Amino acid sequence: MGIRPALLLGLLVVIGISGLSGHWHRVASTDSSEPPLAAVAYPTVNANRLWTTLIELAQDRYREADRAKIRADLTAALESAGWATRQQPFSQTVEGQPYQGINIIAESPSSCATHSPYPSPDALRFASIRGKDTPPPETDCLNAPFLLIGAHYDAVPGSPGADDNATGMAALLEVAQLFSPKTISLPLKLVFFDGEEAGLWGSQAFAADAAETEEVSGAIILEMLGYRCQVEGCQQYPPLPVSPPTQIGDFLAVVGDRAHPDLTQAFQQSASTLPIYTLSIPTVAGLAPDLIRSDHVSFWRQGIGAVMVTDTANFRNPHYHQESDRPDTLDREFFTAATQTIVNVVAQLTHSASPPPL
Repeated sequence: MGIRPALLLGLLVVIGISGLSGHWHRVASTDSSEPPLAAVAYPTVNANRLWTTLIELAQDRYREADRAKIRADLTAALESAGWATRQQPFSQTVEGQPYQGINIIAESPSSCATHSPYPSPDALRFASIRGKDTPPPETDCLNAPFLLIGAHYDAVPGSPGADDNATGMAALLEVAQLFSPKTISLPLKLVFFDGEEAGLWGSQAFAADAAETEEVSGAIILEMLGYRCQVEGCQQYPPLPVSPPTQIGDFLAVVGDRAHPDLTQAFQQSASTLPIYTLSIPTVAGLAPDLIRSDHVSFWRQGIGAVMVTDTANFRNPHYHQESDRPDTLDREFFTAATQTIVNVVAQLTHSASPPPL
């Protein structure tokens, strides 16, 4: 997660201190007596594969040479799962020095071959996330709207970034496996962003490219998913005069923009074994508040609905941006459940059927 000021402080500034508690929506962990609203078969996360992937990705990712190695590993994993990959280079100047970054984009090998025309109800549902009035023509499969799932792959210097953000990368690779074009046809685009820690540069470059985002219906950004604390008071908040929703850090937080409620509602209705807190906040003229940090902001600035899914980063995890941010500090059960929740939401939003077991 980027190094800008506090996430929750930013939320408070935008919403207004007196109104924050009214905007949190708590979703209790799944009650077996209450099935999900829609009958959707959910693929099952492979917990061993997920954890092994996390361990492999938890390594230095600050220097370009290190990021190049990770890019090669991510590309190989995506292509092995059946995705076509390409790179999106971008550049920024920092204090007079050039910074070169590269995003990794994964898509189905053939849009027309794998994305069949959508009947009007599904097309309209996807269009509503983006705020469009009409679905794409049913005869033009290239114009079918895509749901984007993203995570940044860079890290701060001196940290292996297990939670930040090897968890996001590993979860995204698990999505790539479970919704592989080899086994199922879905309107998905998967993106690994570079330069998030330096200033959201990779996602800014992607979101500003109209050719990339024209048919993106919405974005789910995975940002730190593996840390849980279960002692009263372990979940921290900025020192502001509001009542926090909980003092225990055992929940998954989902932050979205109020103009595009479909994504936060999908998490509210999701099948999950974890408590989920969702928060929808207003944006002004498509611009996210400067104090909110992570790649979802880049999409908000372009008027595209997006949510950040997170364990709340430094407000819970004492190893944030430290050398100690390693797999052995994370909670495997929590991380698996968080990833399963994301998979369930993807399945729900795309009305998918479960692929054959892998």
